[in-house]
This record gives sequence, structure tokens and C-alpha cells, in this order.
Amino acid sequence: MDDGENPAIFQADGSEYTADACVDYRNAIERGDLRGGAWVRGQYPGKHLKNNVLDGVRAIGYWDCDRDQDWYVKPHFNEGIEISMVLNGTVGFETGGRYETLTRGRLALTSPWQKHSIGGPYVSASRKVFIILDVGVRRPNSAWVWPDWILASDTEKQTLAQQILHNQSPVRLGTPEMIFAMEKIYDLLILDEMEKNASAMGIYVNLVFKGLSEILDYQPESEFVPDEKHMTIEVFAKGLRQHLSHDWRLEDMAKQCAMSRSQFCAIFKEVTNKTPIEYLNELRLESAAQQLRDATTKPITDIGFEAGFGSSQYFSRKFSEYYGMSPRTYRHQVAAT
Repeated sequence: MDDGENPAIFQADGSEYTADACVDYRNAIERGDLRGGAWVRGQYPGKHLKNNVLDGVRAIGYWDCDRDQDWYVKPHFNEGIEISMVLNGTVGFETGGRYETLTRGRLALTSPWQKHSIGGPYVSASRKVFIILDVGVRRPNSAWVWPDWILASDTEKQTLAQQILHNQSPVRLGTPEMIFAMEKIYDLLILDEMEKNASAMGIYVNLVFKGLSEILDYQPESEFVPDEKHMTIEVFAKGLRQHLSHDWRLEDMAKQCAMSRSQFCAIFKEVTNKTPIEYLNELRLESAAQQLRDATTKPITDIGFEAGFGSSQYFSRKFSEYYGMSPRTYRHQVAAT
């Protein structure tokens, strides 16, 4: 396994492919479009691992964005096996001309020679954790070399290699143990204490790979259908746009979905990666911005009230926080373009 700075070259179907350096992800973090971080080696962006720590890991990282973006991770190859799991929100995934949507607990699995994109056509509000592990494979018929810290027998490692190699369904529903492990990995990345938590990280990555073998062996290759509570939240969230002027309280939202307030807030966060109030305010602000562009003579105060804001001061403050300028300045700038 190569720990150098040069990206690896992979071979399949008579062609050569160069490993990606996560440029789209790196640029988005530098622009402040999302929160992200990773433990890395080689050309991947993040905090670099020492040579004797978690050998073979090219990247263990996350992204967390609470608003829709105008970019996505374009088609690329990775320097190793990649497992990406969505913890909150939704993320688009495409490989081999097949497009799917990842929701909470669903994961995407790719080999080094599998070209894929993530987040298309644009990254939506979401939280995602990813693991890229180099097992020395540069073409499909290479010998797999697993790191010693992956706690499995030689037979289990050989079996997992064959499962990954011949997997025809790159999107799967993770086990509860895998979801738990990915959430713990996210927590460790947020703490940003690599030397202190490297052993714990290894344990949780092992849980992910243990679960991966289980789902590749037993899980039917069929579309995941969300449960009724998640579907209820999805329908409610989509319908909010038609009721922005309503004086919504959390209790009212939860009642509409026949849930307790705490359950409603937790599931809403899983579906949208936003709190209900954050989600509602963003819809209201986007509606107000549309009116500022289209109804150029309409009083700004009226626009704020119609969008559901209880006072002009609150509307102006939230609008400035979201768009980086006051409603009046926004209208003038739009008129000038």
C-alpha cells in the first residue's frame, strides 16, 4: 500500500484511471459552503495520519451542511474501497449510469475502478461520513492486502474481498450496528483528537466492515423503503411551502404528523439535516427573496409578513444572516443586474 503523495493508477477493462484528490470537497470546505474534516493520507484533504496509525486508511471524513449547495462531487475514482453513509438528509449517488438517493442509514460502496459521483445534481442539506481504505488493489484481479488492524480471519478477509469485487448493488441499507459505528466515527472526527482516539476509530471502522460483510451476504438487493414516520415527515416538509404564513409552533407541526415534539424533531433532522424551524425559516426567506425580485414595488414589510415573519425587524435580521445583505440591498442589487 502506497502512502506517498502521488495518486494511484488503477486498471480495469483495459483502461487506466487516476485516483481523485477530493477537489470538489476540498474547495467547498475552503469556501465555507459546508463543515467537514478528515483523517487522511496522500493527496486527500484533511489532517494527516502518521505512518504507523491505521495503516491503509486514505481518508476517514465527513461533511455536514445545513443548506442546499450549488455543487456536487463530480465523477471520480478513489484510492481504495469507499464506504459512504448518510446520517441525516439526502445525498444523490451515481455509478455506471445508475442514479440513487441515499437517505439515513443507506450507504454507497465502490471499488477503486468504479467511477462515481456524489451529491448530483447538487449537494442538498445532509450529513455524510465516508471511509476510503486502500487494500493494495490496482486492478480487479490484484491480490487484496488487508491491514493487520482489520480484525477478521484470513478466510473472512478473502470472503469480504470477493463480496466487494462481485457486488452488483452499490447502494445498500446499513445494519443498526453500522449506523451506530458511523455516528461514533463522526463524533470522533468532530473531537479532532487523532492521537487520543485512533484506537477507538479503528474499533468503529471494524464494526463497519463487519456489517458490510453481513449485508453483502444476506441483504436482498432491493430498494429501501423508509418507514411510515419518515415518509410522514417527508410529505409534511414538502407541503410546508404552501403554508408559510401560518403561525407554526413546534407543537403544531408535531401534531400534524401525529408525533410527540421530541420524536418529530429527531426524525425531521434525520430527513432534512435541519431543525424544523431552520427548515421553515429557509423556505420563508427563499419565498421572500422571490417576491423581492418579482414584486419590485411591494413594501418590504408586507413581503416579510406574507412570508410568515412576525416582525419586520426579525425578518430583516434573518434575511441578512441568510443572504449576507438586508432585504432592501438585495432588492437594489437584483434590480441593478
